[in-house]
Amino acid sequence: EDFIIDPLELRSDLYILNEAFTDPAIVKVLHGADSDVEWLQRDFGLYLVNVFDTHQAARLLNLGRHSLHHLLKLYCDVDAKKEYQLADWRVRPLPEEMIFYAREDTHYLLYIYDRVREALWGTANEQPTQLQVVWQRSRDICLKKYTKPIFTDDSYLELYRKQKKHLNTQQLTAFRLLFAWRDKMARQEDESTGYILPNHMLLKIAEELPKEPQGIIACCNPVPPLVRQQLNEMHLLICQGREMPLLKSECAVGVRRKGPLQNPEKPENHLFGPHDGSHGAQNEKLNSSDHGPGLPLEQASLFSEVEPQSKQTGQSPLCLWLRASISVFNEPEENEKGKNLTVAQQKAQHIMESFENPFRMYLPAELNPVHISQAAKSDPSSKIYEISNRWKLLSQAQLQAGAKKD
Repeated sequence: EDFIIDPLELRSDLYILNEAFTDPAIVKVLHGADSDVEWLQRDFGLYLVNVFDTHQAARLLNLGRHSLHHLLKLYCDVDAKKEYQLADWRVRPLPEEMIFYAREDTHYLLYIYDRVREALWGTANEQPTQLQVVWQRSRDICLKKYTKPIFTDDSYLELYRKQKKHLNTQQLTAFRLLFAWRDKMARQEDESTGYILPNHMLLKIAEELPKEPQGIIACCNPVPPLVRQQLNEMHLLICQGREMPLLKSECAVGVRRKGPLQNPEKPENHLFGPHDGSHGAQNEKLNSSDHGPGLPLEQASLFSEVEPQSKQTGQSPLCLWLRASISVFNEPEENEKGKNLTVAQQKAQHIMESFENPFRMYLPAELNPVHISQAAKSDPSSKIYEISNRWKLLSQAQLQAGAKKD
């Protein structure tokens, strides 16, 4: 049994449907509910909860085509007619053909709902995972919120980005002018912009840039009534677009070109980082003249106990430029130990001497002999100390044996 409600006649009473539409215990089956959710909010203040979208189920089943027409043919063997899909449904009384189309559009949905659930259950090896995905996607659609669009000079860019087309300057100018004309006509005639000129027709006209008014008619099928009435005005707007200098598509501007890196770093520098300025040469330091006069460069020290010069002068340095004082690859020279070192630097030196560099074991022996810290050599509890003493005893025994032979 089918029920058809006239929203024009009962517009002031349609809020009652919210009681059923928002009841989580009632499943609402729709096909392609993306736009329906926002239209119901915009026109009647109705919201949807617990929706199953058969379009999302068809996508998950990989049926090739996801339209309701395809589902009707696949599961119900019904060849639905789509001639009234873009018809003006405001006419009253509605012809019998349109009423039959409306009934056919929803009559089989509950049966399709059962069939696609069975198919999803079968493809997932009788696991509810596929069904859960469809329910989650349908829930996300229900969470959409309608926001009233505000027309600005850049409103056309949002539609342009959604279409993912590349238009040159002439086409984009015509697209902008036609977009503004459509909004103006919609306000004058109190009609929707889709009724004045649908988006796909608007984009088609902007792409083709017809030289004659009849070319605009050729881009529209069916031709909207106001397009036929305002044909000459639309043609003048297209002519304005054709008068613009022809440049490449704006989407092509700024495309990153592939090629060799500028000033590539030497391959022997294995610790090179593009944002690490500590490995730059001294002659590559920042030039203070590039950042304005009087901006000082200050050197930093990790363990410096002297107050920075910037705090004394009240100026903030532009950059601190010096390598770290401690490095796992550098060892202090023997003659520099304990000379002009602060307390903090002496502590750091003592800590460094107790470390064994794990990377030295991978270096060639002929280039980098085995390194043993002085602290480990003098520590009786270390393994190095034990090995060294045994080696000395063995060497002495060999020397004594050689002397006896002589």
